[in-house]
Amino acid sequence: MNDTKPSLILIGLRACGKSTIGARVAEALGWAFVDLDDVTSSLLASRGAGDAIETHGIDAFRDAEALALGSVLENSQQHAQVISLGGGTPTAPGCDEKLRKAQAAGAGRVIYLRATPATLQDRLMHTNNADRPALVGTDVIDEVQALFDQRDGLYQSIAESIVHVDRVSEGSVLAAVMALANADLESNTCTISLRLRRGRRRRTGRFCRGLFSLARTQPLMRHRRRMGGVF
Repeated sequence: MNDTKPSLILIGLRACGKSTIGARVAEALGWAFVDLDDVTSSLLASRGAGDAIETHGIDAFRDAEALALGSVLENSQQHAQVISLGGGTPTAPGCDEKLRKAQAAGAGRVIYLRATPATLQDRLMHTNNADRPALVGTDVIDEVQALFDQRDGLYQSIAESIVHVDRVSEGSVLAAVMALANADLESNTCTISLRLRRGRRRRTGRFCRGLFSLARTQPLMRHRRRMGGVF
């Protein structure tokens, strides 16, 4: 385990890739991977998030989610982890403040995997959604736009870094998150954006120029990651 770096905390709407990318990053870093939905479901003695919400109701689930996040963040102060939050975790009572405090204390680095509603809907159409209950509508696909409108601003206000994942390969997103894990960021309000760039990859220093380029503005430090490769 690595005790010196902040944990990585992945946020975003369902189907943005939090669990998939989180598990791969954790394996690459040799850190523990925590899916907060699993922790929350365990607290409610349920088989999964969908079962927990159906059995106990959304309010009870959000309360348990807040307890689960507090416990996981407390553990992350001792050992760096990769933590995948539920899509609604930042909306649970007090969770946005918990995440901000973790970042301020240097215990966590919140990364928003941002996808447009069209991308999320396309992914959900090709996914088994049995354990994904509808939250604001009658269908998990139809409600994506409403959830995006409700949460995108909140996610962006909490996140230290933003990785745009539309039309970007899983491997490229993994590379961007790995770079953030190893980055020495000087500001608690950094914005990381991932952009499409077709063309060559040339090595320069620690990074691959085709993967990353850096620009800084004050007082907000902006890191623009331009991605190459297959999308």
